[in-house]
Amino acid sequence: MTEGKDKFLEEVESYEDWYDTASGRWYGLLNFCKFLTLAAALASVVVSVAMDKEVFGGSGRWILVGIAIITAAANEVLGQLKVREMEDLRERGRIEAARIGIYARQRLAELGGDPAALSKVKDEIRGLLHRLELSQHGGAVLIDSPDKTLP
Repeated sequence: MTEGKDKFLEEVESYEDWYDTASGRWYGLLNFCKFLTLAAALASVVVSVAMDKEVFGGSGRWILVGIAIITAAANEVLGQLKVREMEDLRERGRIEAARIGIYARQRLAELGGDPAALSKVKDEIRGLLHRLELSQHGGAVLIDSPDKTLP
């Protein structure tokens, strides 16, 4: 492949890498918050059952308060950051960026030394990436919109 094709593929693959990383981060945050909420709820039950009156009257009460704060904080992160929705949006972006990357590698490999054909394919792929970015931006705006309608 020529240097121009290689450079262009690097640019396309950078979209794949970014969406892969972003999707992974949102997925990790979602799972962390879900695990933290479940773990804190279970800890609250276990501590409540296992705690005797003397401990509850002293520091035990604060242990339960701390567990409740952890649960509330994890739920707040899920709600305020709209983690589930953002994870879904970025995963859809990752899937589309991977599709575009596969398409770009295939099309560029098929092209011979025809600069006009190469230019046309590059423009087509740039258009696909542009639509992906607009779709992702619109999705993020929609997630943050209180009335769930795009401006």
